[in-house]
Amino acid sequence: MPNRLQAERGVVKHSVCHRGRMANEVTIEEDGPLLFIGVNRPDAHNLWNLEVIQAVCRACKRLADAEHLRVGVIFGHGRHFTAGLDLASISPLIATGDVSVLFPEDGLDPWNFFGEPCPKPIVVAVHGACNTLGIELALASQLAVAAEGTRFAQLEVARGIFPLGGATFRLPARLGAAGMRYLLTAERFDADAALRAGLVNEVVPEGQHLNRAIEIAQQIAANAPLAVQAASLPHPPSAHHATPPRRCCSNGTRPCSEAETPPRVSAPSSSAAHPSSRGVEGNRDPL
Repeated sequence: MPNRLQAERGVVKHSVCHRGRMANEVTIEEDGPLLFIGVNRPDAHNLWNLEVIQAVCRACKRLADAEHLRVGVIFGHGRHFTAGLDLASISPLIATGDVSVLFPEDGLDPWNFFGEPCPKPIVVAVHGACNTLGIELALASQLAVAAEGTRFAQLEVARGIFPLGGATFRLPARLGAAGMRYLLTAERFDADAALRAGLVNEVVPEGQHLNRAIEIAQQIAANAPLAVQAASLPHPPSAHHATPPRRCCSNGTRPCSEAETPPRVSAPSSSAAHPSSRGVEGNRDPL
């Protein structure tokens, strides 16, 4: 296993060069049939700028094209998965309303919303803050694992914009009434609420999210690859995920019974009441 992944679990920094440019903000590493894709902007709360979006798109293309690669794992370096979209980088590019400018021709769409998706399964490991496009990425991926203490928020309506990556379709379809509530109120919710609502498949002890995501990816990769691809064909934005959620006990050794109570949400934050003119989506109370 790559050294940096070893450090993150408890990935040596591996930069990939695309068109003569070092993609330092995303780490791309292989371990047998697994491809690890790590967002590496910890000082900016892992906000996704143009470089991150395009590097992840190209990594998805690499996963799709390489016969020896079977499963992708997307995670975030540092304290958070992502605080959302870096609007200072992105907003000038999408001012015309054409988001296709964000996606490179030699990449695939990780959100399965703007273009061709990756045909192989992806497991997302989230922790810390998981806002906006991070939620949409979890919705578009085949499986998602969350660490205890993860905080989720679909914040766009509090910023005066609307979700661009499929949440308008997938959140209500996947989470039902709770999804529409999170979409329209921008309320924050925790990992247990995400599990009960069906946004994530498992919640594990803090610091174990990447370990568990890798374990699941290894289990998937051990199966017949063509059968796995056929079983995990990318679904349209309105489709439901059928995998039942699990809540792992604090020691991580056995699953607890699935909760039947409706998800609880925290009270709306007073600081998230209205958008400002600031350039970064996460600038106002991002976490």
